[in-house]
Amino acid sequence: MTDIQLLKDPDVQPTADVLEAALGDRKKAYDEFTSGIAEKDIDLEWRYYNDGKSWLGKGTRKKKTVFWMSVWEEYFQVTLFFTEKTLPATVSDAGTIGKSVYVVTKVRDGTELGHLLELIEYKKNLK
Repeated sequence: MTDIQLLKDPDVQPTADVLEAALGDRKKAYDEFTSGIAEKDIDLEWRYYNDGKSWLGKGTRKKKTVFWMSVWEEYFQVTLFFTEKTLPATVSDAGTIGKSVYVVTKVRDGTELGHLLELIEYKKNLK
């Protein structure tokens, strides 16, 4: 199975209707996710990025980037970046890019949200 990223058209902004169509069965999990981040006072802003040729959601708290989000055919994906020193002990599966450590969560049915929202809270509170 090939992972296919959605929201690739720069002229089609990810409005509520566009997101609902793209997410399909994952819309309920997405709504739970956005409610969870709103409770944590995190804003989600969608922007088209030419380097990746797709729309990405950027989760921010004040000026701090907390996570990046993308929509795929079978899931939506949330990526958080840490340093080796700040990577939570609860994370066993992380990748590296240069000096950054990243954690990717693919949300398919919402069962992933508990741990993901804990990671987001942890990242939000890092100094």
